[in-house]
Amino acid sequence: MSDQIFLDEPGIKVTSQRIIVGTTTYSARNINSVSVKREPPDFGVAVVAAIFGTLILIIGFVAMPHSITFALVALLISLFFFGCSFVIFKNKKAIFRLVIVTSAQQIQVLESPDEEFVQRISTAIGDAIAFT
Repeated sequence: MSDQIFLDEPGIKVTSQRIIVGTTTYSARNINSVSVKREPPDFGVAVVAAIFGTLILIIGFVAMPHSITFALVALLISLFFFGCSFVIFKNKKAIFRLVIVTSAQQIQVLESPDEEFVQRISTAIGDAIAFT
């Protein structure tokens, strides 16, 4: 029986007999199923930065009648924290994990922020499993 190729990209090769991810090789016939798991981005640091910026802004407003200089410095510092929070919110992406299940265990094979890439590999592995 010939080895049919379902996907061949740098670092990934899926054939009817083998799945090669990086330097690790898995036998296609030992794989029972494949799935893609989505892990949402962690915005904890961004939320803390926004809260900290809000607190500094409030302190600046409270201090404004006593010292306009302190209030302006507090405003600038709070804008910095709001900017950091915004950048973190915009740049954080979900992580997609490719998981294969064998009769013995569940293995995370790959993780990437590129959902299309992970789905393409998942589809190729599913085709290889169905082919065997």
